Amino acid sequence: MKRVAIIVLVFISHFSFAQVFTNSSGNGIFYTEKAKQFKAETKVSKKTTEVNFQLNSLLKLKKPIKYYKKVGDNKIYTVKTSFGWSLKLGMTNTDNITDKIKNPGLNIELGVLKGLDSINRNELRTWGYSWGVSSKLQYDNKKVLYNTIDQSISNEYPYTFSINSHFEFYLANFDAIAVGVTFGYINSTNYSSLKSFQELPIEFMDENIASLGDEIGKIGSLKRTNNLYFSFAFPIFPFEQVESKSRAKSLSKSVLEKVALTPYVHYSFLDSNILNPGISLSLVNHALNNSSFEPLFDSGFSIGIDWIRDSDDWSKPIFFLGGTLSIDGIIKSFDKEDKD
Repeated sequence: MKRVAIIVLVFISHFSFAQVFTNSSGNGIFYTEKAKQFKAETKVSKKTTEVNFQLNSLLKLKKPIKYYKKVGDNKIYTVKTSFGWSLKLGMTNTDNITDKIKNPGLNIELGVLKGLDSINRNELRTWGYSWGVSSKLQYDNKKVLYNTIDQSISNEYPYTFSINSHFEFYLANFDAIAVGVTFGYINSTNYSSLKSFQELPIEFMDENIASLGDEIGKIGSLKRTNNLYFSFAFPIFPFEQVESKSRAKSLSKSVLEKVALTPYVHYSFLDSNILNPGISLSLVNHALNNSSFEPLFDSGFSIGIDWIRDSDDWSKPIFFLGGTLSIDGIIKSFDKEDKD
């Protein structure tokens, strides 16, 4: 019972954050997927709250592969990889979830992945990599539109379809840095590019007016858009991991070695022209520059800042929170403590 209570407390504390490596719009920019994993994610911004549950399960087509090198008669394991399928179910609310749940959007995502389960960066001979491909269908929140011709307000419930992929590289000679690449296709609407409005007076006629307060809806009509996107991200662990199992190892050193700085750039093009550079500061449960055969980080949280250039206009700095929680990873940690 005590263990269950602790798990619930840890879950709630992480659940107030959002996905570990994302931009301010909630797009994933770097992934640490495992082929067998159950995790929960939230993405929190000023206008939306998104909750996702993801289940990754091993495919039976191919057993996990464990690579090693021999030093004398000893085996030193370097990388463990496995293939799996992933199922993600989620809900998006246009208001802060602590306030109310109103007309939530729903999404489902299916995919396959090659997960990187464990890695030994010091003994890595060449390089390790992981990848994933998925398709996502999202039924969006209610969209309020104002028609300037007949001066009427209508409600729309559009959908978004996307094909998404990601690759991650872990180089042998750079044990404190990784490289992440994402790219894909999105079929959505032009809603975000339309001008917003507040409560409208009856005599409202000017289609060029801009909103000065909370957005009620958009001015214009919805059109389908097609865009491609790609991003580059570089998680960097600037603090060296301290090799010590004694209690003399300070808490500050234990925390610092798990801190990551991640500069990134995300770009969408075709019907849109949106550039999104930024950087995030993350605290994860496993350091990337580990010196033994250990799992990659699968839980943590981050804070970040980025900017959005839509066509030729730059936004003000956007601050955001992010995080993810691997539920099965937490359970395994408690099981290990009980055995010890």
